[in-house]
Amino acid sequence: MRAGLYYIIFLLMATNAAAQSSNLIMGTVESLTGEPVAHAAVYSTGGQKTITDSMGIFYLPATGVADSLYVLYNGIRSAKYAVPANRIVNMVIITKPQDISSREEVLKDIIVVNKNHYLDSLANRREYAKIFNAKSSARYFVDWLTNPFNIGNLFYALQIKKNNKKQFYKNFALSLEENNYVKSRFTKSLVTTYTGLTGSERDEFMRLYEPPYDVALSMNELDMAQYITVCFKEYQARSNK
Repeated sequence: MRAGLYYIIFLLMATNAAAQSSNLIMGTVESLTGEPVAHAAVYSTGGQKTITDSMGIFYLPATGVADSLYVLYNGIRSAKYAVPANRIVNMVIITKPQDISSREEVLKDIIVVNKNHYLDSLANRREYAKIFNAKSSARYFVDWLTNPFNIGNLFYALQIKKNNKKQFYKNFALSLEENNYVKSRFTKSLVTTYTGLTGSERDEFMRLYEPPYDVALSMNELDMAQYITVCFKEYQARSNK
């Protein structure tokens, strides 16, 4: 009788332990060299937190959702680890910044220049510097009393023609600069992202709805996305007529 009672108690304890373990996520945290990491903070996306013991072992309550874990140690946050079905997670982390920089290979220095409207604009200004910085010549007037016509006025007329030509090129350079800015904001990839249009249909949409320079200049990224979305609705309405 007593043996049967002990057996029942044993079964209850085993069942309780299994139930508790099924509600836990457990695992280890190791360094890149395979050593256990003690006192590392382990977080779950379900909002749970714990600290590893001296052997790098941790336990966390399972939230019942698709948990992911990450470790914060020495100010370094690890990548996220998905929790598998058996709820056992073994994580390998970088324990100090030197782990990244201590590799022996040395890479050559390179300069990466991202496409930037302001850099393009500066280059454009340098290219057209003589035009942008040109100043109108002062009127030069000479009263030649011995001549049947005023040579000073003739020179002035020729100077006006020269200044008009400079102004034309200056306007052209400014127009080119503004056009490049608009195209750097109102891009094909952005239009495709918010409309799904591609190819000739996308090109037609961009031709119809390209924003003026002053409008593009006043918009941030969110404004531009909203502008494209609103224009696309109008474009669809026009296409369905």
